[in-house]
Amino acid sequence: MTKPYVTGAAGACPAQLRQWFHGRRRELPWRVSVGADGLRDPYRTWVAEIMLQQTRVEAVVPYFEAFLAHFPTVDALASAPEDEVLAAWAGLGYYRRARHLQAAAQTVVAAGAFPITATEWQALPGIGPYTSAAIASLVSGERLPVVDGNVKRVVARLNGLELRRDAPALHRASEQAGSAWMKQLPTADLAAAGELNEALMELGATVCKARQALCGECPWQSSCTAFQEGNPHAYPLPPRKKEVVARRLQCLMIGAGKHWRVSQRQSGWNPGFFEPPLMQSGEEREQFEAAHALLPGRRLGEFSHAITNHRFRIEVWHYPSEGGEAVKATTDLALTTITRKALAIVQKSI
Repeated sequence: MTKPYVTGAAGACPAQLRQWFHGRRRELPWRVSVGADGLRDPYRTWVAEIMLQQTRVEAVVPYFEAFLAHFPTVDALASAPEDEVLAAWAGLGYYRRARHLQAAAQTVVAAGAFPITATEWQALPGIGPYTSAAIASLVSGERLPVVDGNVKRVVARLNGLELRRDAPALHRASEQAGSAWMKQLPTADLAAAGELNEALMELGATVCKARQALCGECPWQSSCTAFQEGNPHAYPLPPRKKEVVARRLQCLMIGAGKHWRVSQRQSGWNPGFFEPPLMQSGEEREQFEAAHALLPGRRLGEFSHAITNHRFRIEVWHYPSEGGEAVKATTDLALTTITRKALAIVQKSI
């Protein structure tokens, strides 16, 4: 039976957590205050929060710095060609985020100012409840809790909640705990809400980790039910597993050097990005060869690729470009990860 929920876990003091955060916060390029009040730059904060959606911090850092160098202001992002934005985003995955980011930048530029409240931020494309609360707490000091996987894990362990990681009840419990902690913050401290949200996520990411709970480093150890029970990894319960879909594809690399036959995807995964012909089977590949009068191809190797719960095994076939076969210079195109993996195999093999 699920244990009763105790708001915020008795004794889990936000002042303790913030003090711990001051001593060991990671230095990240978007954690830059713009004034004495400690509030953050809205553009940098917003770009970072979009990049951090479903992407690890370590992977985001180099992309964030390169993206800001390419598009240093919201005006620069709003006015850039879409292909240029997608090319700068290539490798981060979930490319719809880049399109939404640019569309939202255009809305901000047209309005002449950044949003202030979470409600206003959420009206922009690609921004949901979590992202809007995170941005508004950091750039405006709005006292709204954020709830991500790290926060839910901390709350589940503090209170010994026998709930699945993806259970709506755990999300609600985490919001309730966060709201209770927000009420304990100093009234005059504008940066406190954003700092508390970051501290909670930092605690989950670096100490209260899913596979390795470093309880000896936790400022809330004495208040934690899971620690007292001696089994922090029991919380939260694992989600129900999604069925894995396994597929094989054949990737046809037609061309040489930096010139390849690619087309822009219009739907499905990664619309707007460029990809070579992908076939479902050897028979379909042979039909494509015949229809385009290609000389027999050479199999160069294969690689694995995962998208959500789909697991692909992709064979790479090479065909020199002949006659009227249309190829494009791929250097400045936004390429899918599949394309870049296939190119790496081709470059090693020919």
